[in-house]
Amino acid sequence: MKISKEAKTAVIVLSGIILFILGMNFLMSNSIFSNARTYYAEFDHSGGLQPSTPVTVNGKKIGTVSEVELRQSDSKIVVTFNVDSDYQFSKNSTAELYKSLLGNAGLQIIPAQDNAGYAQAGTTIKSRVQTGMVESITNQLDPLRVKLEKALTSADTLINNLNSVLDDQTKHNLKSSISGLNDVVGNFKDASNNFNDILENNKEKLTVSLDSVQSITGNVASITSQIEKGDIEASLIKFNNAMTRLDSLMANLEGGEGNLGKLLKDEQLYDNLKGASKQLEELLQDMKLNPKRYVHFSVFGKKNKEYQPPSDENQ
Repeated sequence: MKISKEAKTAVIVLSGIILFILGMNFLMSNSIFSNARTYYAEFDHSGGLQPSTPVTVNGKKIGTVSEVELRQSDSKIVVTFNVDSDYQFSKNSTAELYKSLLGNAGLQIIPAQDNAGYAQAGTTIKSRVQTGMVESITNQLDPLRVKLEKALTSADTLINNLNSVLDDQTKHNLKSSISGLNDVVGNFKDASNNFNDILENNKEKLTVSLDSVQSITGNVASITSQIEKGDIEASLIKFNNAMTRLDSLMANLEGGEGNLGKLLKDEQLYDNLKGASKQLEELLQDMKLNPKRYVHFSVFGKKNKEYQPPSDENQ
């Protein structure tokens, strides 16, 4: 038998609804197939009690809180909870709201050990708040109240200070500054657009420039590689040897060795060379001034004149 598309769709939708209900009951710790009994309890304050909180007896879970509601007529907190069907307790038992070791609110049943009948489903159980829980909540709220009061006082002081500072002139200045800031942002936006246009118009030139830079970088890398491959160490050795020889030559000159060293260190030789040079200069000058004194023909045996030093020697 062929099943129509409508039937398939109906089956899928019903399956989804059933799975949704099962999932919600699982998350709320309720079982859709259980026959747990429902009870109610009333409190002046919820203490932070939440649905799905376990209901316990002497620490053993016997049920789950299903709802925590505020009743409009008297502002009472009405707690609805379910108890497993296999657990029975006296109708005189008490539902107690307590604070767990972790600081969370919990609900427990204090069973009454009497011969009264069992509590019937749907009835309201006597309730109470654990001794010290209210004080604990109050102690937790007091620091928060103090902090809140300080925060409100600080906020009020801040507002008064702002009101005293933000006079009409200051408000006008702030408005002018904000307007100027808007202009600056607009100018920056225009400049950014212009810059984008410049980049777009000069894209090819920039590409060529980047290629040139890349080529230059490659050339520099090649030169660096050649320098690294060169025999720098051998050149340094030759330079060191040349400097060593130069240092030795300078040491010999300083010690008066060799002709140049003796010339530099022998003062008498220096004076003799200086005197000889001066005499040679005087001889050449006299030959220039009196050539007949040195080269002449005397037919009659004329007497030579006596030598007289040049006039510049007397000065």
